[in-house]
Amino acid sequence: MAEKPKAKDGTLRALVREVLAMAPGYGLTDEMLCRAVRELLPVNSADDSAILTAAEWNLGKDFVSTAENEDTDEREWRITHHGLAKQSLK
Repeated sequence: MAEKPKAKDGTLRALVREVLAMAPGYGLTDEMLCRAVRELLPVNSADDSAILTAAEWNLGKDFVSTAENEDTDEREWRITHHGLAKQSLK
């Protein structure tokens, strides 16, 4: 049985920004971000590790930011102005 094709890094990077751009100003936890990205992909084409690697890449480019939620002690991801600009260039 053939393995399902995996999502490419560039696709995951763009989907991270797309998901976060849907709710600018609001933070998504790791779990919420991964779930939202997976919903936009074929089944089993990306795991949480690959999605979070794509999110970290965006963080390094200042397209997204993270902050710890003081109430839940969870990391939350947000899109930055640079990330919104990057998304609008498509």
